Amino acid sequence: MIEKNIWQTYECKKEDLPAYALEGINSWVTQNPSWEHNYMSAEDREHFFKYEYSTEVYDTYMKMPMGVMKAGLWRFAILHAYGGVYADLDTNCISKISRWFPQGYEMVVDIEGDTPWYATQVIAARSGHPFLKDAMDLCVERVKLGDWSIPNMVHYYTDVAMFTDSLMNSMGLPPHEGDLRLRAAEYNESKLAQENRFFAFSGDKARCLLDRYVQHLYWGDTGRKEGYIAWKADPLVNQSYKDGFDPKDWKE
Repeated sequence: MIEKNIWQTYECKKEDLPAYALEGINSWVTQNPSWEHNYMSAEDREHFFKYEYSTEVYDTYMKMPMGVMKAGLWRFAILHAYGGVYADLDTNCISKISRWFPQGYEMVVDIEGDTPWYATQVIAARSGHPFLKDAMDLCVERVKLGDWSIPNMVHYYTDVAMFTDSLMNSMGLPPHEGDLRLRAAEYNESKLAQENRFFAFSGDKARCLLDRYVQHLYWGDTGRKEGYIAWKADPLVNQSYKDGFDPKDWKE
């Protein structure tokens, strides 16, 4: 059983969030009245790492140059410390957690459709789950490189690429390539996945925590709602991703 905590974060204080973000937070609170909703600003996250994790993890957090990367490490750390459900701020909870969290599991994730990646936008796990610790450890190891110009930098250091590599290693499996929808159910049956009660939605239920039970809105893109700040518009991202991200080039 996971703890009844919901975790979300952004750089500013909660009262300074734009309307779209407050609407998203309200959807999580309204749909899950028996759960405790928790919000942390950048200042709160720094305090959390300074006083609840090792100097090495804190230094890793402080070294990362972008808020989206720091929030990426935080999502694994906060769940490892306290458990519950992490959700990106640009999400709306459509269906209460109890309706989609499968019974008998201690860590539940989704996959990003036809990509090779496990999703990071919504993660549910009990505190102390070893797969979360593995993700943190891999993030710390990679950040030691400190090269912010490598291809797909955000994904590599703290997001879906790092998380997928970490999960495959946690399950004792070789690195995954190709459409994860075709293999995720098989990976769920691996010895270490079952021993650690890990489950990923797959097949026709892939993306249900992005499009169905939870709606993920903006995918880091710009030009969406007033007040929305897109991490893909950051110059560091534009130099890191081979095709770049033009803030005016978002397509439905």
